[in-house]
Amino acid sequence: MLPLAGEGKPRLFVKAPAGASDGQFSPDDRWVAYTSRESGREEIYVVPFEAANVLKSGTGSVTSPGGKWQISPGGGGSPRWRRDGKEIFYLDPGNQMMAAEVEVRGNSFEVRKAQPLFRAAVAAFFSPYDVTPDGKRFVINTTTYSTNKSLTLVVNWTALLDNKP
Repeated sequence: MLPLAGEGKPRLFVKAPAGASDGQFSPDDRWVAYTSRESGREEIYVVPFEAANVLKSGTGSVTSPGGKWQISPGGGGSPRWRRDGKEIFYLDPGNQMMAAEVEVRGNSFEVRKAQPLFRAAVAAFFSPYDVTPDGKRFVINTTTYSTNKSLTLVVNWTALLDNKP
C-alpha cells in the first residue's frame, strides 16, 4: 500500500508466503479479496482492510483479529465483488466462472458454497473479465483462433460519415 498522507512510504498489506495479487476492495472498502498461491495453487482469500491500523502499525491487516477467509475451495483467481458486497465472482482453474455468496457479520465474514455459473474462454490477461454492478452480466476478454488471415483496411472512412442516405 502507498499511503497518500504522512511519509508516503509503501507498506506491505498482505504477507503471503507465495505472494498475493489482483487485490479487489469490497464496495464498502472494509475488505480485500485477492489471489494467492500459499496453498500450492491459486486461491481466493478475503482479509479485512482497516486503514487506520495499517497506517499506524505499518503492517497489513492480515494480523488483525478479523483473520482471513478462503473463498475458493478448489482453486481460483481474478476475484470481483458484486456492488452490494454480497457475492464474490472468480474463475476456477478450468475457467469456470464461480459465484460465492458472502455475508459480513460485524468483524467476521461468512462464505457460502461457491456455485458454478458458466465456462468462459478467457484470454490470459491480468483482468480477463468484469461484472456489472447487479452481478447478472459479464464482459470477458476472450481468445479466438481464426485461420482467416485477411485484413480489411478502410481508407478515408471519415468521408463516409458525411454521406446521408
